[in-house]
Amino acid sequence: MLQEIQQMKNGTKYLKMYQKYDKNGDPIPIYVEEKPNSPDDFKFYKITVTGDIDKGYKVTNKFEVPDEKITVKVKKVWEDNNNRANKRPTAIKVQLKNNAAIVREERVTGSGNEWTYTFENVAKYNGYGDVINYTVEEIEEQTEDLKFYEKKITGDKDSEYVITNKFKVPDEKIEINVNKTWEDNNNAANKRPQSIKYILKRWSNRRRTSSKWKQNNRCKLVI
Repeated sequence: MLQEIQQMKNGTKYLKMYQKYDKNGDPIPIYVEEKPNSPDDFKFYKITVTGDIDKGYKVTNKFEVPDEKITVKVKKVWEDNNNRANKRPTAIKVQLKNNAAIVREERVTGSGNEWTYTFENVAKYNGYGDVINYTVEEIEEQTEDLKFYEKKITGDKDSEYVITNKFKVPDEKIEINVNKTWEDNNNAANKRPQSIKYILKRWSNRRRTSSKWKQNNRCKLVI
């Protein structure tokens, strides 16, 4: 190496005088090589050197994002007492996302209380050379597949994402309307009671009763 020159970012041009011939009168082969000051200085640049010793050398650095790939692991955990209520879907979908953009979507299934999936060959960098901070999202394969589950996502792209679904019965309410009809000639015999009770039954033998009554002979039970 004849000489190493430190060059600033502004592309300063250097002119140096070197011996052209060796002691035998033959031209001394001289070439230019560009090296980084730090190992990753040129990670996102492709170096091209053109020219010769007579006309000078041109060193071109073209921005180029390396085609590095990573894997993103996903573990799916069911907390439902081994599907005791039989509400667990046979499959779910997992989306790999870059901010709001969906990069990939895969159908995930398995056996037992833990399912796993790995997104392979995923680009590490975006178009600007920044590391992509991938996230994951779980969606239903069929409508209301996860109606009886609460979802929690933990972890990160570098280690592993864990999607936990915990069984929980939603606190939904329904209304049952009852229309009571008296066929007694408008209570001509004066035997109609002042009020009645409705008993709402279900398979567990638990029940609810209501004595709500309205003048229009309608009652609403809220359960």
